[in-house]
Amino acid sequence: MLCLESSRKLFKALFEDSGYTYAVRPVKDYRNSVNVSVELVINQIVAVDIVGGQLTVLYWQRLSWVDEYLTWDPADYDGLDQIQVTPEYPWLPGIVVFNNVQSMDYVRESHLTVGLRYDGVVQWNLPAIYVTTCFIHIRYFPYDQQECSIDIGPWSSVASEIQVYNPSGALDTDSYIMNGEWELKDVSSTNLDYKTEDGTFSLIHFNIQIKRRSTYYDMHLVYPTFLVSGEEIELVKRKCIDANILIINCIMNVKDAVLFDVFDWFSMGKQPGMLVIGLFYPCDGVERLAEIKKKLVEKFDIFNSIPAFYRELLPSEKELYAEYGVGTFHFYEYWYVTRKQ
Repeated sequence: MLCLESSRKLFKALFEDSGYTYAVRPVKDYRNSVNVSVELVINQIVAVDIVGGQLTVLYWQRLSWVDEYLTWDPADYDGLDQIQVTPEYPWLPGIVVFNNVQSMDYVRESHLTVGLRYDGVVQWNLPAIYVTTCFIHIRYFPYDQQECSIDIGPWSSVASEIQVYNPSGALDTDSYIMNGEWELKDVSSTNLDYKTEDGTFSLIHFNIQIKRRSTYYDMHLVYPTFLVSGEEIELVKRKCIDANILIINCIMNVKDAVLFDVFDWFSMGKQPGMLVIGLFYPCDGVERLAEIKKKLVEKFDIFNSIPAFYRELLPSEKELYAEYGVGTFHFYEYWYVTRKQ
């Protein structure tokens, strides 16, 4: 009961008897800016809209600033050093997400309370689902990696009035729930000041990099495509799952279209742009090999020298004969292929 009475007394002193108004910035010297700390806790990737070019993410947003008019001495209120009030009473910084594509109803009417501390520190934590624009590149599907952003800042106040910053330099991922299709790669942030005809504005640019998990597409799209094509193509993962080693048995029987699709897919896999190819061919396959090489050089750089890391993973001639049988092929050749930049 004592605490309740102290809270009512403090609330009356702060918002009723003092003449406080949320309509003006809470600084006693108008030349000072209000520094607003903005932290985003990324909780879950809800959806990636490939067609619409949109990223939907659930965040927990933490805002903090100092209100110079909302201070008190805890000794005057039975040691009460903090209080919770609804957003309709204190000044709020009016911070928005500029690249949000959904309608934005401002949250002053929200029932999520704002925390006030005796020294003027105001803290406001609230959940938010932001649907932001994101240009989606699908050229390398299903091995694509997307880079999206979220830009946060005050809607109408210049930097001399409200300065926003992210203290940690990144999104907080401690509470992140793993997405089944997308892997979260980079979550950095940059505090910016950008100039316009109307003045200089403060902005936080959050960079979000996500990479598609390709396992599902490998099992249900890529590998079945090669299998039903009737071509004899063997995908070899030896000792190290990150090694992109492709062995093609008897290139005479492999159609160009299928062959180059394979090169494209695997050059975008675990080691982007790098591929080791083993080509086994009969005596009359030398000309065919030259044709393949001529077409490959249009998109790839080809080297006969294999890096030591990959060389250790390649099967020996003895292993090849044991696996495929004597007479299966007369020559074999390994290429180290990289995509042209």
